[in-house]
Amino acid sequence: MPLRRTIRTVATALALALPTAVAAPQAVAAPSPIERADAAMARDASSFVSQRTFAPPFDWSNDGCSNPLPVNADDLFHVPCVQHDFGYRNYGARGRLRLDPTSTRRRWVDDRFLVEMRRVCDRRFGGARRTACRGVARAYWAGVRTFGARAFGY
Repeated sequence: MPLRRTIRTVATALALALPTAVAAPQAVAAPSPIERADAAMARDASSFVSQRTFAPPFDWSNDGCSNPLPVNADDLFHVPCVQHDFGYRNYGARGRLRLDPTSTRRRWVDDRFLVEMRRVCDRRFGGARRTACRGVARAYWAGVRTFGARAFGY
């Protein structure tokens, strides 16, 4: 009998202690719009387009690769251009959200654009064609650095 009483006492003590020993999981706050935008922009351009499933509150409109260069690279760089437009339309001062309308953020968005265009060049071409593609990418990057301030909103 003393063994049964001991087992019952231990079982009762565990039953009473367990709810306090195992804390309920804390609710995790949903990421803020800027955290979500940062996560989307940090992805490579090819996986970036799959982010549209969480469209609200973001502006996903784009105009493709608009640039005053004589070379139209929209077919080649369309997805990096869409990602770049997302950055300008959501971080910039002209956008509805204005997540971070600073020159530092604009530089980051523009640099992400160059990285993703280079990734396209590296995946599609080799040798001299890769070098030429990277030259066009650099020209597009220089275009947004030179002429993009107004589009970003300052």
